Amino acid sequence: MAAFMEEDGLASEDLYAVLNVDRNASTDEINTAFRRFSKIFHPDKHLDDKKKKHAENMFNKIKKAHEVLSDPNKRPVYDQFGMKGLEIEGMELISKSKSAAEIIAELAKQEEERKLQQMTNPRGQVVIELNASDLFYNEEYEEYSSGLSGLEVSSMSLVQTVECPLTRRDTVRLGGNVTAQNGNGQGMFTTVWRRVWSAKGWNEFQVSIGNGFRGGLQAFYQINRRCFCVGSVSILAVPNGIKPGLSTVIAWQLDKNLQGKMLFNASMSSSSVKTLLIFEHQPYTAKLSLQLGVQMGIPANFIQAALSRKFTSHDAEVRVAGKLGTIESYIEYGIQKKISQFSWIGAKMMIGVPFGVYVQIRLVRGQQTFVFPVKLSEHIMPNVVFYGTFFPVIVYFAVRKLVVTPYLKEQEEEELEKRKKDHAETFAKQKEEAESAVELMMGTVERIIETEESKSGLIITKAVYGRLLSEGLLSEGELSEDECINVTIPLQCLVKDSKLQLPESKSKADIPGFYDPCPGVAKSLYIQYRFRDKLHETTVPDEEPIRLPLQSHAISEDSGGV
Repeated sequence: MAAFMEEDGLASEDLYAVLNVDRNASTDEINTAFRRFSKIFHPDKHLDDKKKKHAENMFNKIKKAHEVLSDPNKRPVYDQFGMKGLEIEGMELISKSKSAAEIIAELAKQEEERKLQQMTNPRGQVVIELNASDLFYNEEYEEYSSGLSGLEVSSMSLVQTVECPLTRRDTVRLGGNVTAQNGNGQGMFTTVWRRVWSAKGWNEFQVSIGNGFRGGLQAFYQINRRCFCVGSVSILAVPNGIKPGLSTVIAWQLDKNLQGKMLFNASMSSSSVKTLLIFEHQPYTAKLSLQLGVQMGIPANFIQAALSRKFTSHDAEVRVAGKLGTIESYIEYGIQKKISQFSWIGAKMMIGVPFGVYVQIRLVRGQQTFVFPVKLSEHIMPNVVFYGTFFPVIVYFAVRKLVVTPYLKEQEEEELEKRKKDHAETFAKQKEEAESAVELMMGTVERIIETEESKSGLIITKAVYGRLLSEGLLSEGELSEDECINVTIPLQCLVKDSKLQLPESKSKADIPGFYDPCPGVAKSLYIQYRFRDKLHETTVPDEEPIRLPLQSHAISEDSGGV
């Protein structure tokens, strides 16, 4: 009866759904639910040997759920860690000698240590800078151009880092980067040791070797709930001497949505003071962010602004920014979009002086980032801006329509087929258990229907669970045996005093008489019922609670029926 979980293939049973109780149910409510199901599934209630065996299996299932949820030590552990937390070696002895809080703390510590051993957090970034300015050269120079000109690689760089956790407080990060530009290459290997010395602070020590030597020390400290600071010192050893550097960042949370930062930088060749104001607001479906900054220093002075808006419902972000300074000035605009569970793609245009017009394509896959800055022109020209703005958008929609969407759909179908094949035996067992439970419910359901009919109460006329292709009145032709199951009897069995309540749960597949006909696919529950001799219907997503009857479910008899 269990549904799929992405981590482990098959999920453990939802014990709350087994007893059809809310996750906040009291012990008395849990005991009442157990007694109710015991009247249906207790082996002594059935004389037929086959039914007695099926009843014994179902009774053991609800008994296990009752034992866990009624135990003040086991229930909190189950709520936080699921059945895995209860299946560790020695749990029976531990639960008798330790409180629930102590058990949870111990399991959390074990889980943290396990994750610490597995965590390397590899990150990589590849930057390939392209020069496409020859594509937009003036026609009067066409006779001097080469047929092979148009697109060339200006530079390439590769950065890769991995983390090596030593203890809960100490982590070593190893990284390297190589860069090639105009036929010249250079590289550097970096080692960083971080020590977290309290909940309020940490420090890092960095050593880099390659083209010279670089050493640095950085520290973070949380001054209070609203203020923190970061300070760093560095030393760069080059053939012509040693160059020290110093930087400090102080940040204040001015109010709920507004943060201020001051950044101080000083070195042998430059120094600056920068002030930033960051405003962030999170409405229901979008996140708005505004940044304003001013820098005074040597040699660069500038003012800058950036506005971004994240659309959480569409997994997209739009950004507009501008900068006006003594060395460079530009405007930029762009968008990034999530294209799969672990992949993002983005593009932005940069128009300014002295660099001209750039378009940058950015692809993120997991912890790997690929960046492609493309130089379109050294001068600002309207036609270059037009092509640079709309060409990436057209390419994105074309690739998404012709490549990405079909690929993801094919991957999803292959994964579902693989899951069904790998767990075919388990599904067959779940289906058999559900059908056996329905058979055991028949006597109880007949009595409930007789009682409800005598007072024009709640009668479930049709109930379908699974992947529904449409909402509203369903005919048998609209149902797929592979993806939908009939759950009319299990729901009628849960009716009491002309009411039906199903609490919120991870999945309704664990309700007695249910099973998951299409694991890994979004499911719904369609219910058609009569109450006070009037036809009602509703369709509810798998995780949402149900409460019947409701006046809003009433439909006209002219629309159809069974």
